[in-house]
Amino acid sequence: MRFLLPVLLFVSLSYGALLEKLEAQIKKYQSIQGEFTQTTYTKGLDEPDQFEGILYLSKPDAVKIHYKQPIEQIYLLKGETLTIYTPEEEQAVITPFDKQFITLGILQALAGQKSLKSIFNVVSEGKNSILLSPKDKTRLNKVEITVNPDLTVKKISIWDLEGNKVDIQFHKFVYKNDRLNLDLKLPPNTEIIRY
Repeated sequence: MRFLLPVLLFVSLSYGALLEKLEAQIKKYQSIQGEFTQTTYTKGLDEPDQFEGILYLSKPDAVKIHYKQPIEQIYLLKGETLTIYTPEEEQAVITPFDKQFITLGILQALAGQKSLKSIFNVVSEGKNSILLSPKDKTRLNKVEITVNPDLTVKKISIWDLEGNKVDIQFHKFVYKNDRLNLDLKLPPNTEIIRY
């Protein structure tokens, strides 16, 4: 029993160390850019949906996701305003940000608006992965962030309470020293819908 207490103390003190390292890495930079493939598994459907695009994060709170395949669509979250632009439909929806867009909220936290530790509890940590659960009641069940040895994000997996899962696999993930201009210039013929 004498040896068990020091081991438990070491484990509890080191818990969350990878998350702290990741957040320290993110704080060093002003923006992040990454190319990704997103696979969405919807409960009750046999085949997952797959999307490809580019992610842009810029401090203090801007997130832009430019989906390129299978349909072009741009999500821009700046502060509490979300714009969803679909070029093919020549339409943009502008609405206050709602927590139902779980993925955007997590990415906004990565952009530096909030600490991941302020909105998640660390459930477990491996050498290169962190399993998190939300502190507040949401539709979110858990999130797993997998990082490369250089602390670039390799993959984010998100599970909701309904049994759906989203995997975001990064093919390229780059920390940048400069903030990005994430304004969205809508063409003049764009129909704008405000909610």
